[in-house]
Amino acid sequence: MSEQESPSENKDQDKGQKRFRKRWLLLPVVFIAGAFFIAQRYGLQWRGTLLSGKSETSVKHSGEVKLGSSKEETGEEPLVVTAEDVLGEWVLDGAIRRVIENRSDGTATIHVTFDFVTALRYGSELDLDLEWTLKKDNVLVHTIVGGSPEKGKKRLISDFGEKAYFKILSIDDKQMHLIDFDDPPEEYLWKRLETDSKSMTSE
Repeated sequence: MSEQESPSENKDQDKGQKRFRKRWLLLPVVFIAGAFFIAQRYGLQWRGTLLSGKSETSVKHSGEVKLGSSKEETGEEPLVVTAEDVLGEWVLDGAIRRVIENRSDGTATIHVTFDFVTALRYGSELDLDLEWTLKKDNVLVHTIVGGSPEKGKKRLISDFGEKAYFKILSIDDKQMHLIDFDDPPEEYLWKRLETDSKSMTSE
């Protein structure tokens, strides 16, 4: 005949089970709070994350970004970039994937697929409507004029502003080499989408 547990033992077991359940219930709360802190603390360090394309492949650049360097200073002919050069679709793959299309009417769109950390701040994906201009000394300017989801767009503008500035260091039918104006500045390569490159070659 089995021994029956005393009331005190049953109470101890109940208390232990309640503590166990509470700990498991707290785990999701702790996880979400920790993830939000990481997004706030580290995710927002991606200055120009969406437009400039900072990623694990970006290269830190020491020194200032010089504008209007002459042939005497560099020993080379100054790079001449036209608006037609930057037209079309460009992609930057990395932890955050971006695909941007610059159109001839001065408008552009960019589709962004975020990694886990930045998705906590902006959502898993973001589509932005832009206006772009090519200014003196090959400075490319993108201005956010719309986008969705609205919440993610507003957070992005709040964190980084609605304008992004980049100097074009080189460009051809396969890639566009940019540098931003941060301190220190960073360089990165946008690749022209293969389908877009083929269509331009066939024209």
